[in-house]
Amino acid sequence: LKDSVDISNNILDKINSDLRDISDLLRAVSLMKTPHEQILELVSGYGEVWSATIISEALRQEGYPFIFLNARDVLIVSEDELGTKVHWDISEEKLNIFLSEQKILFDESEFGKNKAIKYPGVPTPNLLITGYIATSLTGISTTLKRDGSDFSASIFGKMLKATGITIWTDVSGVYSADPRRVSEAQIISDVSYTEAIELAYFGAKVIHPKTMAPAILDKIPIYIRNSFAPSHPGTKIFLPPIKGQVLREHSVCGFTTVDGIALLNIEGTGMIGVPGIAHRLFGALKAANISVLFIAQASSEYSICFATKEIHVESAKKSISEAFFYELKQGLISNIRIISKCAIIAAVGESMSNTPGVSGIFFGALGDASVNILSISQGCDERNISAVVYASEATKALRAVHSAFLLSSLDITIGIVGTGRVGSAVILSLLEQVNILNSHFGLNIRIRGITNSKKMLLGDNLVSILNEKLDSFFPIKKTTSYSIDDDINIETTMKRSRSSSSLTLDYNNDSSEYQNSDLDIFFNYMKSGTTPHVIIIDATSSDYVASLHPQWLKGLVHVVTANKRAIANSLELYNSVYSSAKEHNRMYMSQVTIGASLPIRTTLYDMLSSGDAVYKIIGLMSVSVGVILNELIDNGLSFTEALVKTYRSGLLEDDVFADLEGTEAAQKLLLLARELGVPMSLNDIEIEPIASRRTIDSWDNLNGLFDKENDIMAEKCRLAKEKGCTLRYVQRIECNPPAELGNRSEITAKASVRLEEVPLDSQYAMVKGAVYYFAFHTDRYSQNPLVIQGPLSDSANTASGIIGDILRIAKSIGAKGKATKSISSPLLNY
Repeated sequence: LKDSVDISNNILDKINSDLRDISDLLRAVSLMKTPHEQILELVSGYGEVWSATIISEALRQEGYPFIFLNARDVLIVSEDELGTKVHWDISEEKLNIFLSEQKILFDESEFGKNKAIKYPGVPTPNLLITGYIATSLTGISTTLKRDGSDFSASIFGKMLKATGITIWTDVSGVYSADPRRVSEAQIISDVSYTEAIELAYFGAKVIHPKTMAPAILDKIPIYIRNSFAPSHPGTKIFLPPIKGQVLREHSVCGFTTVDGIALLNIEGTGMIGVPGIAHRLFGALKAANISVLFIAQASSEYSICFATKEIHVESAKKSISEAFFYELKQGLISNIRIISKCAIIAAVGESMSNTPGVSGIFFGALGDASVNILSISQGCDERNISAVVYASEATKALRAVHSAFLLSSLDITIGIVGTGRVGSAVILSLLEQVNILNSHFGLNIRIRGITNSKKMLLGDNLVSILNEKLDSFFPIKKTTSYSIDDDINIETTMKRSRSSSSLTLDYNNDSSEYQNSDLDIFFNYMKSGTTPHVIIIDATSSDYVASLHPQWLKGLVHVVTANKRAIANSLELYNSVYSSAKEHNRMYMSQVTIGASLPIRTTLYDMLSSGDAVYKIIGLMSVSVGVILNELIDNGLSFTEALVKTYRSGLLEDDVFADLEGTEAAQKLLLLARELGVPMSLNDIEIEPIASRRTIDSWDNLNGLFDKENDIMAEKCRLAKEKGCTLRYVQRIECNPPAELGNRSEITAKASVRLEEVPLDSQYAMVKGAVYYFAFHTDRYSQNPLVIQGPLSDSANTASGIIGDILRIAKSIGAKGKATKSISSPLLNY
């Protein structure tokens, strides 16, 4: 106001006069040593008056026709049990007098409503009104209390017959959830009055329920806008033209929580069928001035449960104990129990009443996220579903239900144990596909931990760290590629070089990001986050890590494993794994333990589930031995030469004798037998080894270590060729009676791993190179078996199978495919 010295001086004089009055009031308070509420109300309103006066004069100075209105001159309110009550008739009369004095009239016709009529030669002025303050019926200055400024806007919007009320705040509208807890929370463009009231009551901080009351009376829409992003359209809060109208694609518009809650549960046989129990209970709470946030009662009337603020819970228990003193003494009420440190989570949506299954999705999401529900409540209007959970699980619960209704991606925490070839390939695959998994399947993958036997790396989300330091974490080592097909093109080889290289997590630097490996700390860290779903991937071949699988499942973690040792060793551990998964509703995925990315397990499961009966399964399940045999017969190499070549191509297990003794192939056969329901152990399988175990000091010079096998295998090859045959390492399992779901307890089976002569025109002879082969002989495939055949299980293929298992888990916990803009693919629905 530098250009209007007189106006500035007048305003300053008024402010100084007010400050002297305030000083006198404060001196009186100091002398009385008792602050009076009316003094507080008066003093707290001065700031609104001063700022509005200054702003209105500044706007006028800039040429904008504004008139200052002190709300205390027109807005008359009183206080009762329900809060601030506006006396509309008196307030509107005073406002009309003020408008007449300022020569502002309004067109009351239907089409001209809310449009000011200009007097000739007088510009139509705007009103700049103080918020927050008002006057009582007795003429005493008062305030509108909490959120009073927004309340003022709504009140004057109604009295001035506005077509819309805009609340300017620091956010761009009403969010679908608290963005501090759910990073993918979205601004909701349209919200009904009832939805907004429910959200506001249950903790949404954008708008207070009382703010909406005046607007609701005249059906005036409210707009929530952001002062720091004025171009954002914000959220419109309005009355839908049709009750129950579907406002949006999803039936639920948002979720919210109320923290700092405690539950009280009153139970006893003396309450059953007795009228007035609820009246006495809530009457006692009213007398103690305690607000009840949530109520649930069993239909048997044996118990009543309610929630209140935790700070009031002891007072509530005391009031109830006094009100039901006789019943407690006589044992008619057996217990008044407090459950502290709780939170209420609520789903809100106008369209929920017209959509079956909303409750199922809501509670299913909480169950899948392992969130324990303490109590539930739903009104008959079906606009709100509420549940009480432990406060420690509130964020996890909020994220779970938010993603379940497709309001955000499904959050999945992943921990990876093992950083060898398979583990590293899994990490690289996840890094390469994390955006695809989000855009196509709605998955928000968070890698929170990586560990091997020495070191581990933990963090809230390692994706960005791993991407930034990819070359230092995963130095590529040159390896010799094994060519399955001489015609394979160089482009494919180059494209897969990183995935097929021997990758290891580099722990040779002194980075503070690393910790010494501790699987207990690792597991607890995986569970400690707010992400509702956790998957641990076992990419090791460790017996110890395998022994932890039941513990992980009991800890409510899903397990994906490339390590077959948990399910291919003792029946006790096998049964413990699957019983733990079933008891705790977790998924145990082991697809890659038999044929890498080939769908062996899922095919067998689908056959049995559809009622088919399996007679036998015949396969070539040892890729490494198959390659050795090809080199012997087709290329004329000695056993030693073929063994060394296969080893250097990276096809053999770390323990090469697991392949040569037939143990690796037998374990795959064992897994198939157990899938068929046969309680078989490894000792029950007849195994013919290719070579027995011995110590290998150096692969550069075997020094006649396999001379005996050279002679034996050369003779076997000669005899096979004379008969018009070739050699194959064949695995068989035959069931009697045929295996089907209904007769699993009666099945016996014979299983073998043998070196066999097979005719050159047989299917087995045609399988050459690093290839798996499985033939299923069943009722439905009795004439021609169902054959699944595919290439070597290198680390890239195994990683793709593990990604597939992750997707199967995601589907089971609510993930749904997202259709692309151009075409909706059935693959997106799995």
